[in-house]
Formats: sequence, C-alpha cells, structure tokens
Amino acid sequence: MFLSMKTTKSYCMEDVEDFYDNVAETYYKDHMHRFVDEVFEHLLLQYLPKSPRNILDAGGGIGRFSFPLTKRGYTLVLTDISQKMIDRAKELASSENIKNISFFKESVTNMINQKNNFFDVVLLLNGVLDYCSSAKDALQEVHRVLKKHGLVIGTINNRFIYSTTNILLEKKDTNAFLKTFMTGNYAKNFPIHDFTHDEIMALLKDSDFEVIDILGPTNLLRKWEYETIVTEENRSALLALQLSFAKKKEYLNNSTDFFIIAKKI
Repeated sequence: MFLSMKTTKSYCMEDVEDFYDNVAETYYKDHMHRFVDEVFEHLLLQYLPKSPRNILDAGGGIGRFSFPLTKRGYTLVLTDISQKMIDRAKELASSENIKNISFFKESVTNMINQKNNFFDVVLLLNGVLDYCSSAKDALQEVHRVLKKHGLVIGTINNRFIYSTTNILLEKKDTNAFLKTFMTGNYAKNFPIHDFTHDEIMALLKDSDFEVIDILGPTNLLRKWEYETIVTEENRSALLALQLSFAKKKEYLNNSTDFFIIAKKI
C-alpha cells in the first residue's frame, strides 16, 4: 500500500524551493563531480534511446545530467522548483555554449509548461519523487507528458537505508526509527517520503507504468561513503566495480538508492 506524505502542497513546495535556492551557488562545487552521479550517468546511458530524442529532466537542478546529454545530441528540457537553481543552470549552459536545452521553473507535480505526449524520456534523478508532496501526482504528470511507451528513469531513496541513517544512527531514537520505517515520512531540510522496493513497484503499476528494471547503483557503499575513498587513481576501478554490482538483485536492498527504469503503458 502506498503511504502518501500528509503535508500540504504549498508547505512542501515552499520548503524544497527555499532549500535549493539557498544552496544554488555552492551546488556545482558540492555535486557536479560526485562519484555517485557518475554511476547514475553510466546507467542512464545504457537505457536511453540511442538516437537523439526529446528528454525532460524534471527537477534537474543545475544540469548535472542534462548537459552531458545535450553534448550527445539529445534535446533537453530542464525544470526545477528553484528559480536560483534554474538561473545557475542557465549560466553554466551559456559558459559551455549549450544551445539544445530549454529551462522552466515548475514543480514535477504540476508541469504546466509541458505538452501532452511529447517526451520520449523523463528523468527523475536524485530523489525527485521523495521530495514531492505527492509522488502519485508527480507520476501522473510524468505519464501525461510522455509519449506512449516513453521511458521514465529515476533514482529513489531506499527507505531502509535512509531511515537507519537519518533516524536511528543520527538521533539514536528507536521509536522515531520505527515510525519512520513504517511510514517513510520524516523531515530533514524539508518533508521527505522514502520508498520500499514493493511500494515503488506498486505505485508505478498503479500509475500505468510497466517496470523494466530496478537496479542497486550504490549497493557496495552508501553513496556518501564513496567520497571518502575515491581518488583519481582508483575512480575508474571503483566505477566498474559498482556498475557490475548494480545489477546483482541479491544486494538490491543494500543500495542507498533504487535506480528505476519504467515504460508508459
């Protein structure tokens, strides 16, 4: 059963917007070269259509995933709830002379600027669905803007890992951990809903998507732990190792994130 976050739409949207407005200036330095995003990018490229298509990067921030795709010939639309993240993305696109990308400030739960049945692929990377006031509303919008048989590709926080880390480990509160683990709901910088494997599978099915695959892209180390050990010398070897383990289903629930590939029915 899907347990939706019991927060008002405006409360969640405003909190998420404020948080990303505040970190927009430092986001490039902190995130543009993260090891985990390199893992996500390699998996993304394995599932994207090979010929240039229209791609929506919903909640795309400063363009970490959009920009490499534009250089491969894809046409991108990047949306984000934070105007300052959009502004920073525009600056970076201009500095890299990227032309085949458009920008819109909007929430994934209300993509008012996007046409019906237009995109071949929608990206929901780095926990976009976890941060929505309603993941169900977000997936309905994704379904609306996708062409028939279009793909949604995204990463979703694994509730087991995040509740143990953010509640049990940090707060050392067993009661709060059990509540968070049962519902998936908690607040950190803003209200969050994290998913179990079965929950996200059911939600995608209920939203008229066929799941193609679910991978464990960070099942060797928790994604923030990689930054403590990765070096220029071992980066390639670690990347190859993690990519090989990402497809091992027996370790799926050890991954901090689920990497989802699904098709619009």
